[in-house]
This record gives sequence, structure tokens and C-alpha cells, in this order.
Amino acid sequence: MNRPRPLTLSIPVALTLALFAVIFLSSDLADSPLKSGYRENFAPGSYQNVPLPISSGASSYDITSSKNPYFTQAVIDPLDVKVGDIQKMIVRVKDDAGVSSVEAVIEQDSATTTVPLKLDGDSKDGFWYGEWEVFDTHSRVYHTTFIAVNSGGEKNSITMAWSDPCTLSSSGTTSTLSSDCTASSTVDGVDDASLDLNGHTLTISGATTTFAWNPGKSVILNGSIVIQNGAQLKKTNLWALDSDGDGYWSSSSTLVAQSSNPDGWWDTSFQKRIKIIFSGASTIEDQANFPVLVNLNLGRINYSDLQSAGQDIRFVDSDDSTQLNHEIEKWDTSGISTVWVKVPQVASTTTDFIYMYYGSSTAADAQATTSVWNSNFAGVWHLKETATSTAKYVKDSTANAMNGSSTSPSYPTPTLTGQIDGAQSFDGSNDKISTLLIQTSPISITAWIKPITFGGASKGRIVVDNGKFLFSVDNSNVVNGLHFSANNSNVVTSNPNVITLNTWQFVAVSFNGTTASFYVNGVNQANKNPTVGGTNSNVSIGGDLAANTRQFNGLIDEIRISSSTRSAAWIWNEYKAGTDTLNTYGAVGSYSDGGGSAYIRLYTATSSGDCYDTNLHVFPGQAGYFTAERGDGSFDYNCDSLATQQYSDVGSCSCSVTCDVTAIGWNGSVPACGVSGNYMPSAGSFATCGSATVQACR
Repeated sequence: MNRPRPLTLSIPVALTLALFAVIFLSSDLADSPLKSGYRENFAPGSYQNVPLPISSGASSYDITSSKNPYFTQAVIDPLDVKVGDIQKMIVRVKDDAGVSSVEAVIEQDSATTTVPLKLDGDSKDGFWYGEWEVFDTHSRVYHTTFIAVNSGGEKNSITMAWSDPCTLSSSGTTSTLSSDCTASSTVDGVDDASLDLNGHTLTISGATTTFAWNPGKSVILNGSIVIQNGAQLKKTNLWALDSDGDGYWSSSSTLVAQSSNPDGWWDTSFQKRIKIIFSGASTIEDQANFPVLVNLNLGRINYSDLQSAGQDIRFVDSDDSTQLNHEIEKWDTSGISTVWVKVPQVASTTTDFIYMYYGSSTAADAQATTSVWNSNFAGVWHLKETATSTAKYVKDSTANAMNGSSTSPSYPTPTLTGQIDGAQSFDGSNDKISTLLIQTSPISITAWIKPITFGGASKGRIVVDNGKFLFSVDNSNVVNGLHFSANNSNVVTSNPNVITLNTWQFVAVSFNGTTASFYVNGVNQANKNPTVGGTNSNVSIGGDLAANTRQFNGLIDEIRISSSTRSAAWIWNEYKAGTDTLNTYGAVGSYSDGGGSAYIRLYTATSSGDCYDTNLHVFPGQAGYFTAERGDGSFDYNCDSLATQQYSDVGSCSCSVTCDVTAIGWNGSVPACGVSGNYMPSAGSFATCGSATVQACR
């Protein structure tokens, strides 16, 4: 089989196996036992008119031969060959009757090549040399047989069998690793066969070490490949299979070579990409033009692969064709970078995804901040700015440019410890931020808040337009709740006890013109019909515009006002985005074209070990628990060959006038994974003896 020249990745990953030789002696080409020999290394040189003794050669072997003609030395140079190389051969043969001819028979995949050798010196003790152009190579082992004939017609031969130092054993078309080993010289590896690591570790060491596979071959990932000391893994059309996109290769899957790119590659000038899966999305309904929050950190990317300010990041939809608009809120090469991406549709599944491409040294910054937020957004304030004057320093990311100014004697204090990047700290006295008139109905307001108290008059304003809409925390009209007004006067309230002081929480109200729906942390907390009236006025954040009587006391982050009614599913996805639980980040993929004819993806973020590669929640180290089996009847989500129950204790409960839980746990026997039982989560009097709970496992 003609072997195409392997491609070289721009990242260090190719491995070459050093060869050693074993020499067989035979009579009339018959098999004979292995004889001893040793290897000597000399500087490379010419083989024309070689004087006695052999003064140069890549690999010289002294041979003990017991019959005529006698082979005493043999050289093959180089040991490492690829298609197109010239391989030189020389043997020293003795016979008192004189040697009439010597030829080299080189075994190939589908044929043999015979090279007549030329004599240099005396036919009774001379050096026979020749060379051939390599046009075919073996994957694991090849043989060169030297056949000498003396003047009396007697024959003798030696066969040099070349193999790798890892003693790969062949099983059909697959080479199986029989022990841990280290490859450390410049020789092609398993280029025409598949490789089974067989539970062992293959170490690739040294700057000249390479390893290649041809199309159609594979590597079974049931062991480890260690790359060190500048070695490279050279892959020709080789793809890592990660079926569920969680960044873990299945321990039973293979790396399969392909003749073309099955996924495509949006732009080959960007050398790396990450698959971002919306695994935490609401399954109730699709969301159109949704701004997805992408949080990058040192565990998800290597910042050295990007330009200094992230200028080369690009986001592409799941069709691997449509480029998406993005806004970088913060870029921090030593910590968390915050990026917003407008996704045309976040599907009501847990498998929808986009790609983030990067790794281009020449790409210009492609941010399109105002395009991330469509016309349904009246204003979006990240609240990350530091006040330098009263002149509109709090930026609105929408095209409406509703930038905010401080209108009080003191400014809100910026803090780095917001829920998403930075936030503003309001003192509950006179801090506030004002913007321009926003005329909208219906209206939706969302924000992240961390109240210290319930603010002025126990009704600290989150957002107010001072003429129509109010959205506040409230411990006056309701206990530990929220209120909303559609006429700047009469209020409706959320359920009680939904707001917690000194804790970040996501609050939202969605008003369709008739009904106001309250949400805390993505969960609906009442639907009320407020009185409608009033006239829109300028908006202020953190307090009333004219008075300082109902100021917010605490931190506010990521305020948004929309001129549309946001659904429960939208608000849930927004909450999940803010907690960094909307997305699952796949492993880093790399591209190299090596000249333009083949495609390569290499996963480097994680290793093999995925015990069920069709469920992205199944991978080594999974910390979560699940109430449904993973897809094949098993509850082993963390690949430890167990199904560990989340709750395994049996509790205790007694009832007379009241019920008292004296020990937390199951009321009765412990149910199996996925089975419902009565679980008592807390002890105390006036309790119930458990509520229906499904046993979760991992």
C-alpha cells in the first residue's frame, strides 16, 4: 500500500518508534534459529569503494556464520525509512571458493523487491553493497534477506527483521502493546496498522520522535500516551471520537482515521475550537436571539493560545457556518473572562451547541456589542464601571445608548465581586444611577441583587422609571419579598420569604400589560394583576430619582429592561447563564492541514476513561447525582463501576399529636436508584415523616 506522507500538527503530538534488529541465519532460505549479534553505531558515510574494515555506517552487526558462504558483517542505513528515502545496504561475505553473487530481497506489503549487490574488494572476502528507493513500508515489522551464492552453487542467507522497541505483537490488523514502553528515536510507527494500547502506557520522548497512522487505521484508547521532551504525535487524517461532546474519550472507543473532516472546520486560520453545549437549558420551549454567557477560565482554555485581549475569538452556530455576534465584558488572562454571545436559537433540548474558534495571530477584534442585544432590549447595564464624573459612565450595551449617570452627591461604589464580573454597591442613602426615558409596555426587568438590608422604608428600589414602573425588594407590604407597580403607586407583591439578605439571587418581573409574574432564581413566585396607569419617565437604578427615601442597600449587577414579556423558560435560561450552569464546555480541538488535503482534530483537555460515551453527563469525576439511568440501565455516572446512592441513611419519625423527625433519612427502607420513597431532609418537631423523593445516584 502506498503510504501518503503524514501530516505534522502545529501542537506537539507525534510519535516515532525506534527500531532494533534481530538477525536470522538460514541455509537455502530455510528457517533457522536466531543467532547472536550486536549493534555498533558509526557516523554515516559513503558506501562506494568502502575499504576494510567497514569505517562508516548507521548500523553495523557482527555475525557468526557456520557454513559457506560466511556472512561476517551487515549494515542497513537508515533504519528509519519513509516513502522516497534511499536505503543503503552492505554485507561482508567470506568464502575460500569465492562468492559469485549477493542480492537483497526486501519484503513489502504486497510484493518483494530484489536488489543485486555489487562487489567491492576480493570475492573471497569482500564487501557487497547496494541501495533502493523506498516506495512502501510496513506498519510493524519488515525483513531484508541477504542471499549469497559461491562459485560452487552453495547458498547461505541472513534475514534482518526490523521491529520496534515496544515489542508490539500483531493480532490480525491490530498491533497490541504488550508492556509499558518508551519510543525515543526517529522511525515511523504504526503507520499501516491499528494500535491497541492494551492498558499500557506508550511514552513518546525526544524532539525527533514521531508516530503516524494512515487513513482507515485507529488507536484503541484503553491506555495512555505520554508526550514529553519535545516529541510530536504525527497524525494523518486521525480523529478523536467523543460522541457525547463532554471532552472525555470512551475507554472502549477508537481514534479513527478519516479521509475528510466529518464535522467541518469553519475557518482554518483559527487553529483551535471548543464546543459549548447548552446542557442546562430549559426544555419547555426554544429561545430566539438569546444572549448566552460564556465564561472562560484557565481550566477551559490556555490563554497563551489567544491574542492578548481575546481579539481572535469567534463564535459559530452549530451549523459550523454562521458566525455569531459577541461582546467581551471582561478579559482576564489570569482568571475569568466574560463574553456574551447572541445565539439565534437555544433549542429546548440539552444538546444544542455552538463553537468558539480561536488561535489566529492575525485576526482583528470582531466584537459587535450592540448587535448582541436586539431591539427587544430597551437597556442592558453590566454595572462594571468606576465613576469618574457624573457624565454617563455606566454604559448601556444596546444600540439605545441609555448610558447612566450619578445624580446624587456620592457615586455607587464599584466592586469586583459581582455575580457576573463587577457590580455596583449602593449605600441605601443617596446612591443611584439615572438614565433616559424608556417608554415600554409590556416590560420585563431582570437583575442580580445582593441586598444587605431591605433599604429605605424597607422598599429599596432596584429599578424605577419614576412615573410608571417600580421594581423593588420589599419587607413592608410583604415579608422578605418583591413588589412591582404599573402606575408608580399601587403595588402587587411576590410570595413572602423569597428574598435572602447578603446572598446573590436572580430576580425578575415580566409584565404583559395585565399580569405581572415574579421570579427568584428562575422559579415563579406569584402572578398578580397590578393597576395600570401613569406616564413613563426617566429611569433610575438603586433609588427614586427625585427623593432619597427608598434607596437600595447592597449590590446590584446585570440590570436588563426588555420591551417584551419574557417567558418562564427565558428567565430560567438567564438564571442558569448567570450561575455558569447553562453551558458544558467541551475539550479543545485543534486543526492542521499539513498542506491542504486532510483534516485533523485532537482533543487535549481531558483523557480517555468515559465509560458511556453517549451521555455527556457521564464521565470520570462526575460529582452530580441523577434520578434517571444514563441510557443503558446503569446509574454509574462517574465511571467508578458503582452506582453510589445520594441518600443511604434510614431516618426515624414518630407521630402522636405531632410528628417528630429524630433522625434524617428515608422513612422505611432505602429505595434503589431511580425509585421513589419518603425522605426526611431535616429533623425537628411539627414535621412530616418524609415527602416523595426519587433516589438519585452517580
